[in-house]
Amino acid sequence: MRRTALLLLSIAMVAVVTAGCESSSPTRPATPPTPTAPPVPPPLQEAPAPYRAQLKTELAAGYFERGQMDVALQELGEAVKLDPRNP
Repeated sequence: MRRTALLLLSIAMVAVVTAGCESSSPTRPATPPTPTAPPVPPPLQEAPAPYRAQLKTELAAGYFERGQMDVALQELGEAVKLDPRNP
């Protein structure tokens, strides 16, 4: 009796496991999603000349502190071209 119950239990477990392995794919194959184009970034806008001149001046100060006088003078020259009225 005990053997019969174990046999029936084993058969039931095999039936449950094999039922879970049944294929669940649809009848027609799934089509891959079409890739969408990435969003276009907004056009770059250039900062106003006085602001850029101020940034160049600050860069020049940093180069001066590091002892890179040639680069500092080059940055200051570009700052003067951008905003000649900046003291």
